[in-house]
Amino acid sequence: GDLNDGTGFSRTPPAVLVPLLQRMPFDALTTGNHELYENENIDYLAQPGGFIDSWNGSFITSNTLDAATGEHLGSSHKLLVGRTSRVLAFGFLYDMRDHADHVIVTRVEEAVQQAWFVDALTATEYDAVLFLTHMDFKDSA
Repeated sequence: GDLNDGTGFSRTPPAVLVPLLQRMPFDALTTGNHELYENENIDYLAQPGGFIDSWNGSFITSNTLDAATGEHLGSSHKLLVGRTSRVLAFGFLYDMRDHADHVIVTRVEEAVQQAWFVDALTATEYDAVLFLTHMDFKDSA
């Protein structure tokens, strides 16, 4: 997370950094808060054929939704299949309230009670569960 903040390549939108990240061999990644402060960043990353789509389901946003559609901004979860194991991955952002209006961030406590989450845990065969998180150390909710 935090593509548009913290590096010499950081910009709004993160057009310089995105092509570099798309070359990385990540199996799964999630969003940070800095991508979600401005609609320009959200729209850039979520545009059809853009950064999020380029990960073919590996950009996981379990509690971050597209405000226009109500659908997850990326994938809700992903099953990572290795040679000897299967890992069910989720990606959670802290209970962010000061995001731009093109997204909805559902409280983690609410997201894990939703049917899609329960279904993912019960309808999928896996050896382990991985939670990619971008959490604030002060998040007490």
